Amino acid sequence: MLKTDDGRVWISLKEAQKEFGVTYATLHRLCRSGSIDSMRVHERALLIDYNQLKFWHERFYRKSAAERMRQIWQERRDELIAKVRAGRAKKKKPKRS
Repeated sequence: MLKTDDGRVWISLKEAQKEFGVTYATLHRLCRSGSIDSMRVHERALLIDYNQLKFWHERFYRKSAAERMRQIWQERRDELIAKVRAGRAKKKKPKRS
């Protein structure tokens, strides 16, 4: 990765995937939509705005991580509620008539 004076970076796609944890498809989509200023120089290298890439990486991964944690928490909560209800159902004694 080589930084230029104007804040852009020459970066290979492999480096971008390792450093930012971004897949090629995500990086390509962000560049195409204009969210990240970039210039494709070669099929394996980009001249890209480093600050914008950093911003989108943090925004995307923080949001998705929070969503995943919410989903995991909800699943665990539902499992615990089901276990407690099953335990209560077993403990109930049949009514005598």
